[in-house]
Amino acid sequence: MPQSPFHWLTSTPTGSVVFVLLGLILLALVYFLPSIVGFALQAYRLDLLLTVNTLLGWTVLGWIACLVWALISSTHSHTFDEEHEEPHLSLTEGSSKWGDSFDGDRNEPHL
Repeated sequence: MPQSPFHWLTSTPTGSVVFVLLGLILLALVYFLPSIVGFALQAYRLDLLLTVNTLLGWTVLGWIACLVWALISSTHSHTFDEEHEEPHLSLTEGSSKWGDSFDGDRNEPHL
């Protein structure tokens, strides 16, 4: 009977330790997946997301809530297009910051 190339993982003590460590690493990656996604997408309040994921990730509802939070609250969704920016007011000659006109030679507003 031919043996699989991974037979040493289950038949030797060293293999068992490697098998358990790989399983724990995989479990940790799945457990912290919402935080990893939040970091990759630059989620809003990543510190709070990581805290909630650590404390409530063991519950299915907490894990799903953290994943939704990471996907929805990315900072990329809060940026504006340059074409659709809000207009901004600038001070031009002939008006002061209070909207009054002023004489170009003097810096006092006309009354």
